[in-house]
Amino acid sequence: MFWSVTEARHSYRYNVGYDDDPAYTSHSHGWSSGPTSALTFYLLGLTVTSTQGKTWTFAPHLNTGIPAAQGGFETPLGQFNATWSFNTDENDIDVFNARVSAPSNTVGTIKLPENMMGSLVLDGNLVLHGSSEIQVQGGSHSLSWRTNLSMS
Repeated sequence: MFWSVTEARHSYRYNVGYDDDPAYTSHSHGWSSGPTSALTFYLLGLTVTSTQGKTWTFAPHLNTGIPAAQGGFETPLGQFNATWSFNTDENDIDVFNARVSAPSNTVGTIKLPENMMGSLVLDGNLVLHGSSEIQVQGGSHSLSWRTNLSMS
């Protein structure tokens, strides 16, 4: 699944197929505003938590049956992007992989569900075992979490 608020470079196009008729009004943008924000903020889990995104949170909503999500948005501070997916490694162990990037002058919190137990590897370094929250500086971060995902 992929969507992006900034990638969809659509604009008001009364001149395409409507003979430059300024009376043409598109109302199609209204229905899409709800799903776009829900997918970005809830399913993908990428939200700003202060003005312009100086602080942000990456808290993906897992256990939805959706194996992967990707998206992003832009604020005056810059571009915010995230992607996550579930895979299995060579030993048939479930692995949650994610990438998140945010402007360098920001601070973020990465939160995984409390029922996720395992080892978090952040940017190639083992940082946590058993915990589900970590603070990071803006920039690009790669996460890998070997999971034991409880459905309770």
